[in-house]
Amino acid sequence: MKTGAPLAACVIAAVAVFVSSPAVAQTPSTYLGTTSGTTINGETWGLWMGNWDNGYSGNDASYIGTINSTAANDGRVFCDLTDLFIADSDGKIGSLTMTSGTLQAPTAAPGNTRTMVIGSGYVGGRGVFQQSGGTFYMSSGEMRLGTFRSAAGAGNGLYDISGGLFSTTGGLQPGGNVVLHRANQPMASGTSRAELRISGSAVVDLGQPATVASSLAFGPGTGEGSSILSVIGSQATINIATIKMDFTATISGTVPNSGVINYSFDESGVSTINITGAGATLAQGYLDVNYTGSSITSGTTFTLMDTGTGGGAITMASTFTLRPEDQANWQLDLVDTNKALRLTYTGSTILGAITINVGSGTTQTQTQAGYPTLSGSLPLVKTGGGTLVITAANTLTGSTTVQQGTLQLANAAALASSKVIPVAGGTVSLAPYLQTTVGGLAPNAGGLVDLGNGLVTVASGLTPTELVTAILAGRGDGSWTGTTGITSSVAASDLASGTPRSVGWLDNGDGSVTAAFAAPGDTNIDWVVDVLDAGNFLTFGKYDTGLPATWLEGDFNYDGVVDVLDASEFFGTGLYDTGNYNTPAGNAGAVAAVPEPSGLALLACLGGVALAATRRRRTV
Repeated sequence: MKTGAPLAACVIAAVAVFVSSPAVAQTPSTYLGTTSGTTINGETWGLWMGNWDNGYSGNDASYIGTINSTAANDGRVFCDLTDLFIADSDGKIGSLTMTSGTLQAPTAAPGNTRTMVIGSGYVGGRGVFQQSGGTFYMSSGEMRLGTFRSAAGAGNGLYDISGGLFSTTGGLQPGGNVVLHRANQPMASGTSRAELRISGSAVVDLGQPATVASSLAFGPGTGEGSSILSVIGSQATINIATIKMDFTATISGTVPNSGVINYSFDESGVSTINITGAGATLAQGYLDVNYTGSSITSGTTFTLMDTGTGGGAITMASTFTLRPEDQANWQLDLVDTNKALRLTYTGSTILGAITINVGSGTTQTQTQAGYPTLSGSLPLVKTGGGTLVITAANTLTGSTTVQQGTLQLANAAALASSKVIPVAGGTVSLAPYLQTTVGGLAPNAGGLVDLGNGLVTVASGLTPTELVTAILAGRGDGSWTGTTGITSSVAASDLASGTPRSVGWLDNGDGSVTAAFAAPGDTNIDWVVDVLDAGNFLTFGKYDTGLPATWLEGDFNYDGVVDVLDASEFFGTGLYDTGNYNTPAGNAGAVAAVPEPSGLALLACLGGVALAATRRRRTV
């Protein structure tokens, strides 16, 4: 007998469904600092938010406040101005922050080149544009980071993109260029700083140059490092049509260094700059290497710039070289007939790692191991067959690799900013009842993550698909005794003694995911099975549809769907409305909760479904 219809009746009878009000269309706002300007937005969708101040004339705007494009006003933020400046006068500091949506930068009209300036220097101004998400289209013209507007002062500009997409090939017209420290007037005293910083999972696409010489150009500066391209980590994707570092302007008879390319990476890879157009001209400047891996052998090579089959050759003059402090361990070469710029490690020592060895049969806290706090960007490597217990709220941003033995997390913020990587032979465990957050997690790297009866939230970098893959590996044959992936030794022990327990998971909707010791039926993993869980099971609409389902929607046996077997597991735990089932000894309540009437109705529904499941099994 099909149970979908009775289940639907239960939903109608026992669960109130709340529907949110329809979204109200956002309308553009106008510039708030003047009575004579034009409307900032020319579209009927999107919204500018922030505080504008200090001058507005015609179609030119100076920006000093902060603009946030957030989920609250998701959609396109459209700016159609002749020129857009972020802090360009009177020593002002301005910032533009973008986390979602779409920003369309100035678009050139016929015969008119439009410009976006981040930091410039009437009397010195500092501008910062931070993008952690969303899409920013630079359709044409130039983005100038740090520039002289007159001989009166220097400007400092930073475009820090750690996520999302920055594209000069999208929008209304293809093209657009980024210039690091452009001098509009003769050079003056004072030092400008211009930096394009690329990190995280950002996608930077400067694939089609416009009418100027290059899509990424380094301007002259008054000191070493006045123009900086920083590539941090190994997850960014960077496509650039052309690169030019060959300015020859002189200051007081000397030729300044045109800039620095700063690479920070580990052995897992480097964010390669793929050159899609005319190649790269590297006449002056430095490459600064910051390697943060756990181990590296002599002769290991990394491709930094690659023209592929479509780009032109790379030209590197003798005046473009490694920083002196890097030359002892690295070698920079043009290879493949000048088609690629590669870096070779020539040293003989392991670079940049904190290694903590705990011998087999031994348990040490991080303090006992000599590290009462773990901080900085260097990676942590756990070796030895013993157990290292991380007890402090550390600020470590480097990765944490468990090569041998066990690394136990015993603080809610033990590794809140670190990516944890258990490789084959290594185990990550949680202290009893711990709820913790890690910066990242690689649960499919060959090692094991044992949740015990705890919970871990992974802040970023782990997809729901990857999470479920790891859980299935830890689940093994259903007994939660897998040797890789994510498992729970407590669930395995409980299950072996006849108590149904499992590992549940959630996609939190903000880029983070959670995995935890759980009982079937605890859809929201709060360690209580109650009317909220029954409501989730009934109202997500996945029951008996065959549609792919998650733990939250009622797939408790990891077969990918919600059916009578899941309903039977829900009912079979005997936990409904009995309180917290994962409470430390001595803290449990003495009296079980009595179900409310609505809870009884839901319980009866699920009981009926479970009975149908049992009958179905008997007739198969």
